[in-house]
Amino acid sequence: MFSRSIFAFTIAAFLSMISPVKAEGWTSGGYKGEALVCPPKGVGPFPTIIFNHAKIVDKFGVSGAYDKGYDLDGICRAFAKEGYLAFMPIRQHGHENNRKHIENLLSEVTNALMAAKARKDVDSSRIAFGGHSRGGVLTLLAGTRGIPVKALFMLAPGMPGLFSKAVKRVDRIRVPVLAMIANDDEEFLSNIT
Repeated sequence: MFSRSIFAFTIAAFLSMISPVKAEGWTSGGYKGEALVCPPKGVGPFPTIIFNHAKIVDKFGVSGAYDKGYDLDGICRAFAKEGYLAFMPIRQHGHENNRKHIENLLSEVTNALMAAKARKDVDSSRIAFGGHSRGGVLTLLAGTRGIPVKALFMLAPGMPGLFSKAVKRVDRIRVPVLAMIANDDEEFLSNIT
């Protein structure tokens, strides 16, 4: 009996430390979407990270991507644990790669940013915009168009051809940028000119 109580207490204490992941709807600029949202402990408004996920979520959804090792919920919780409100738009436009499709995705993520900025729990003066893989490329493209954020970050950005073209327009970006690319990512690095 005593050991069950300790076990239950331990589980409850552990779960109370984990920021909940909530799926919330958003609207902005004629777009409607859904985002995973993880607020940190405390009272906002909070510094915020808008995180654009990889193509695997476009192809398989959040739970299907998780089954393949891409833990978007875990990423969301990790940002919240560090004191940031994490806002992760789940793109609605599928996984094609043509120019029109990429423009639709870009419009979607920039409108998701504007929806996040309008939230009462978001400190709109302290927003970082970033992403992984395809989300990293969308970050760079949005940055070259002057989105209103304090910083940009890209983790292993994908689509090297499109990334290479976007890099030629980085002089348009007026905020700090962090790009993390593995030095052994030969396919990606060989396509950057």
